[in-house]
Amino acid sequence: MSKRNFVFLILSAIIILTIFSLYRKNSIKDDNMTKGNTNVVNTLEEKSNIKKWSELNNLEDIGENMIINNSIGRFFLTRGSTPEINGFSFKFSKFTGVHHYVSINTENECDVVISYKNSAPEDDFKVFIILSNGELVELMKESVTEKATYSLSKGENIIALIGYKATGAFEIYIEPQEGVELLQID
Repeated sequence: MSKRNFVFLILSAIIILTIFSLYRKNSIKDDNMTKGNTNVVNTLEEKSNIKKWSELNNLEDIGENMIINNSIGRFFLTRGSTPEINGFSFKFSKFTGVHHYVSINTENECDVVISYKNSAPEDDFKVFIILSNGELVELMKESVTEKATYSLSKGENIIALIGYKATGAFEIYIEPQEGVELLQID
């Protein structure tokens, strides 16, 4: 191999590695870069308390403001979402952070029957409903199939997933009723 070809090969490898690292850095959603309804963090005190997903040490590091504001971003090694009849299923591995997954939009305040199934360990993964009035309600407390009735506020009620290196699957379904719609956010 000539010296010229060797230099060309080395420069090509450096360019490819640089492009890959920039692509990877930009593909991780972080610092309030999300789609959907996200509240803006207003005060300096709140901003100073916010961590990035990469700074988390466990699930308890994720506070209410981080969940509601979707402010720390998220990371998945792999993920996939599938629409189902009246619901969605979501598979993930090494999920860390906050993910506003679906919204339940209601025309009026009403009771909605929500069914869900989770296979991720409860120490690594939790699900909350962020009511349109800003209240936070934990959807599930155990890693089992559940079905429960929740009183939802009028407007957009967000299902927020939080995890710390969580691997598993989560499914959510609602019983169809007039004035209630389940939509995937991202």
